[in-house]
Amino acid sequence: MFHFPSFQTATNLLSSSNNSINNSKYIDNIQDAAQIKAFYYREKAKVKNTEKSTKSWSTKFEEFRACAGYSVPLTDLKDISHLQKQIVEFISTMKMKNGNEYKATLVKQFVDALNRYLLHLSPIPQINLHDKYMFPDLHDILYRKLRDLQEHGFGETLGSVAINSQQIHQILHHPKITTDNPERFLIQGGQAHIISIPADDNGLCSDIQLYLSKRSLSADENFYCSQIIHPGWKPIFGKNKLGNFMKKIGRETQIDIPIELLSNHSGCKTTTQILQDQEVSEQAIIQLTGHKSVQSVWAYKKVNENQQLNTLNTLINITDNKSSTFIQENS
Repeated sequence: MFHFPSFQTATNLLSSSNNSINNSKYIDNIQDAAQIKAFYYREKAKVKNTEKSTKSWSTKFEEFRACAGYSVPLTDLKDISHLQKQIVEFISTMKMKNGNEYKATLVKQFVDALNRYLLHLSPIPQINLHDKYMFPDLHDILYRKLRDLQEHGFGETLGSVAINSQQIHQILHHPKITTDNPERFLIQGGQAHIISIPADDNGLCSDIQLYLSKRSLSADENFYCSQIIHPGWKPIFGKNKLGNFMKKIGRETQIDIPIELLSNHSGCKTTTQILQDQEVSEQAIIQLTGHKSVQSVWAYKKVNENQQLNTLNTLINITDNKSSTFIQENS
């Protein structure tokens, strides 16, 4: 017996087809929205300085490969020994543009940056430049290179240091910082207080108009009337300028810290450690200092004097108790 499919009108067939198309479009829209959201979080997870370092070092390495005649792209280089040979040659010969050696910290930074770079484009499965079993020659050369740099004065430098409570007190109460000394304006950025001056009867722009009326018509345009090219009334302070501010404050107030170890980061480090000593939560510290994670706040954790004393007292008590027990058992 033959079974024929039930008869369906053209309207039903068209409606069923439209439903399938609509469902497909609905699924595609969900997937597109999810992909957009995932891309947003991937971009948000990126650290600007890390991305910049990766791009800079990978560019230098690619330039070296081109000069050395290595024509096989890294995307096609599947032989670990060939890749290791190229990296070793770069590390062995790498120097700054002025001919000086890189600091040991920067050599290690190159390996970290290149590892991130290769993770995204190398066809070598589970590549890891930090694995000494996968890249044994690289680790031997890197170790010897860092030792040689250390012996010739290019070893790792100490990072920015925090200042303690006594040094903070010395800075804040130094004659060149207090409000009694005019020189404080040079250190405090030229403005210690904002004073509201009410407008006169002639309007808000009367002072400007008075100045312009007394200005010579033949005066140079840069004589306090130069055109503002960039918006804003003053440029944004950069990292180097802030670092110099901190060095200048340390030099002027004569605190007992090597000036080269003071930077704009010293203030952030000091604030973090003070808040940690006061048992402020990591989440509250992150909101104030701008750290990206709790782990980065933990990296600043420092044992304070009270904790050191408690640790020493604990060790002394343990030692005394063991000594007393030993004497009693052998008496």
